[in-house]
Amino acid sequence: MADQTNGSARAGRIANGGRPTPAGIWGGSEPVILAINDRVLDALAATPAELAAYRALAPAQLLTMPLMIGGESLGVLELGTRAPAVFTDSSVRRAERLAARIADGVRWARASARVDAGDRRFRMLFEAHPDPLWIFDAETLGLLDVNEAMLRVYGYGRTELLGMTIMDLLPDAPPVVQRPAEPGSRREGVEIACPRRKDGSTLDVELVSQPMPFAGRPARLTLATDVSERVRTLGALHETQRQLRQAQRLDAVGRLAGGLAHDFRNLLTTVSGYADIVLPDMAPADRHRADLDQIRRAADEGSALTSQLLALTGGEAPAPRPVDVNLAVGNLEALLQRLLGAGVRLELELDRSLGFVEMDPGQLDQVILNLALNAREAMP
Repeated sequence: MADQTNGSARAGRIANGGRPTPAGIWGGSEPVILAINDRVLDALAATPAELAAYRALAPAQLLTMPLMIGGESLGVLELGTRAPAVFTDSSVRRAERLAARIADGVRWARASARVDAGDRRFRMLFEAHPDPLWIFDAETLGLLDVNEAMLRVYGYGRTELLGMTIMDLLPDAPPVVQRPAEPGSRREGVEIACPRRKDGSTLDVELVSQPMPFAGRPARLTLATDVSERVRTLGALHETQRQLRQAQRLDAVGRLAGGLAHDFRNLLTTVSGYADIVLPDMAPADRHRADLDQIRRAADEGSALTSQLLALTGGEAPAPRPVDVNLAVGNLEALLQRLLGAGVRLELELDRSLGFVEMDPGQLDQVILNLALNAREAMP
């Protein structure tokens, strides 16, 4: 503790750039007792009003007690005495204890201010967040707080929600608190769920939950992000992939069927060719002639069917030639009825005035079959 019995040193420090307070006390790290006289008062007072105040108080001594926290100076405590009283060692120790209590109070006040500022920032972010946020008790699962987006999206009032648990919102799913975080992930309790709104509808949401204290109790903060569009997109993608796999399987079956149809038509061509060779050498009255003629007609019909099958599989190279459209449609009637199924009735209305078209017969058959199958798919 420094003891200045006259004001010359003090006045000199002020004159040389010291840091006086409005009461004339500078902040140092050690308590200082300053003897007061008129010269010191003139040096301390910045205005005539301050000088008048000092003279009215008429202090004989001033005690400067620094307010310190962890080496940081928060300010000073100034105590004064009037003659004949003076500061003693015991009075300085009492002042030190008083200054320590004041410094603790300032420290707690600052900490409380920081906490209050943090709470205000959290509340501002919580309420302004565009996605639903809620806080629930980690033990009872009761909702403790919700933001405005929660009210808007789910249609409940604040009082209604604060009387509910998260199981009321997620009746068909386990609570997020039971889902552990993935190793190395910064997000805890992440899952896709379908919370129920007040009108009974549901949303596909991603729930992200983090632990936090609330009013002295363990709680969790949950963010619900609407991923309905993402889920629909994934569903459409999976359906497209399923259809692609089905198309690939059908393509493989078609290639196999096309190969078999080629081989089968070659066999029928052989049968029909041998029948054509034998028939001219048979007498008209031969009892086997009618049987052989029936064999040739059956082979021709089988060849026509294989041509239709090849038209479906695209297994033949195009060979354009004049084709009677009515005849082509009539030849496909039986095959069309089998493809359309028993639940669809096929009726042909042909225009006999139609002429011929120049195209591959197999491609024409394929066009007709595709039109019929698309029409069946469009039927309710």
